Amino acid sequence: MKAIILSTLTIGAFFIAGCGGSSPIIHIGSPVGPFVLTVNPASSSVASFKGDRNSGTISPDSSAKIGSAPSAVLIQSPSTPQLNVFVTDSVANKLSLLNLDTQTGVLTDTGFSVPVGVNPVALGVLNGATVATLVQPQFGFIYVLNQGSNNLSVFKITDMAGHLSAVPGSPFTTPANPQSIAVANNNTIFIYVAAGNQQVAGYQANADGSLTALPALGVPATANISAVFFKFPFLYAADTANSQILGFKVQSDGSLVSVGPGVSTGTQPGSMTTAFGSMIYVANSGSNNISGYRQDAVTGILTPLSGFPVGAGTTPVYLSTVDALHHLYAANQGSSNLSAFTVDFNSGALVPVPGSPFAMATPPRGVETVFIMNVD
Repeated sequence: MKAIILSTLTIGAFFIAGCGGSSPIIHIGSPVGPFVLTVNPASSSVASFKGDRNSGTISPDSSAKIGSAPSAVLIQSPSTPQLNVFVTDSVANKLSLLNLDTQTGVLTDTGFSVPVGVNPVALGVLNGATVATLVQPQFGFIYVLNQGSNNLSVFKITDMAGHLSAVPGSPFTTPANPQSIAVANNNTIFIYVAAGNQQVAGYQANADGSLTALPALGVPATANISAVFFKFPFLYAADTANSQILGFKVQSDGSLVSVGPGVSTGTQPGSMTTAFGSMIYVANSGSNNISGYRQDAVTGILTPLSGFPVGAGTTPVYLSTVDALHHLYAANQGSSNLSAFTVDFNSGALVPVPGSPFAMATPPRGVETVFIMNVD
C-alpha cells in the first residue's frame, strides 16, 4: 500500500514546490490527517490540530513544549511513517527536532537540537528525493534564516531520523534584517532571501550544501521586500512599500528577469502559498485579508481572481494549503486564531469552512499542514 505525504510550509519561506508542496512517497496504512501545526511563542509550544478531510474543520490534537520562544516550524518528509518536525527558537537560538506520529498526530520532542544564529525567523528545506542533478543529498538540507545575526545556517540531514550536520562554510552572510527564504529547484538549486530595503539576495547551492552568493539581483529601487516564494520557474516577491507582488523568471544562472508590472494586493503583503498548480494566495497582514491570483504557467503573470480579497482574522501572517483536500489555512496573529477555507478547484474562490475561525490560546506565529493520502 502506498501513500503520498502532502505538506506545505509558509513561514515567510517556501520549500521546493517553496510553495505548492513536496510529495515524497512512503509506505503506510490508511489515509491519515490532515494535521495542522502551529508555533506559539507566548506558550513556548508547538500545537497539532486534527483536520476533517471533508469539511476542513480542525480540533486540538496534541501540544509539545519546546524551548523559550518557538518562531518557525517545518515538516520534513523522509520515507518513514514518522515525520520529522523542525522548530526554531528565537531566544535560545537553536533548531530542535520533534517527531509527528502520522497515525495520531502526537508530537514528541526528540531532545536533539543544534545551535543556529541570533533570532532565527524562517526555515526552508531541500528534500533529498526532489533535488536537482548537481546537488544530491540522500536526505536533504535544512536552511535557517537568522534575522538577528544577518546570516543563513545550513545543515545536511544525515539520516532518516532527522539528525543534522553543518555544511562547510555555514553560516552564510545575508543582507541586514533578512525576513523570508525561498528554495528554488530550477535544475540548479538556488536560495533566495528577502531582506526588505529593495533587497532580494540569491545563492547557488553547491554539491556539498555550501552556498555561493550570486551577483546583485535586479529589484526595483522603490520596493521593500518582505517575503519571497518560488513557483517553478518563477520567483514572486511581496513588496510591502507598494502593496504589490512582483514576479521574476529564474534564469539558469540564478539571475531574475521581471515578468511585468507588479499586481496589487492588500496592505503589508507577506506569506504566499499555492493551490491546484495555478492559484497563488497572499496574506495581507495590514488589511486583514487574503488576495488570490491565477498564474500563467508560461509567462508567470498573475491575474487577480474574482471576489478577492477575502477577509481573514486580524493580522494574517502565514498561509498553508492542502491541495488534495481543497483546504487553505491562515494563521491570524492579531486575533489569535486560524481561518480555514475550502478552495474552489475551478474559480480559486475561498469559502470559509464551518466553525472558522478557530480560536487559539495564544497567537500563532507559523503554520504548516500535512496530509497522508492512500494512493492504492
